[in-house]
Amino acid sequence: MSELGDLRRAAWEGEGERAAAAWRELGRLASAAGWARRFLLDLLRGRTSLPVASCLPALEAWARREPGFLLSLVRHADSALASVVCAGMGRAGADCEEELLRLSRDHTPAVRLASLAGLAELAAGGSPRGTERLAAMLEDPRGEVRWAAAAALRASP
Repeated sequence: MSELGDLRRAAWEGEGERAAAAWRELGRLASAAGWARRFLLDLLRGRTSLPVASCLPALEAWARREPGFLLSLVRHADSALASVVCAGMGRAGADCEEELLRLSRDHTPAVRLASLAGLAELAAGGSPRGTERLAAMLEDPRGEVRWAAAAALRASP
């Protein structure tokens, strides 16, 4: 079986360490192998039968290797896709903290809104800067950003 076939089969298993390891490997390969990048982008765009959130371990691994590409994706994607990408970046913790903080200050409200998913992951991982930025976003000029920041703070530990 091909590398792609082995990884797809493991990823399709759903839950479990084997599936999580396959997703992490796909994320690692996305920065170097075009087929892995295309597969993850197709999944993010809803072109597969898998739930988009299933690829969070892949996004985390991809963010650690190539945060610049994911930043570009966040700025040019629809809001749901951008939020999932930011959540994956947030799972990468300190490796993507600066990028998420920058996104949270973006001039575009949709980008700031998407960044909240990543900041919430940072805060859940114990990042004081993530929690502080969530609190600061309670003062955002846009109501939907303030509301989402409050919800994220309520959900954080």
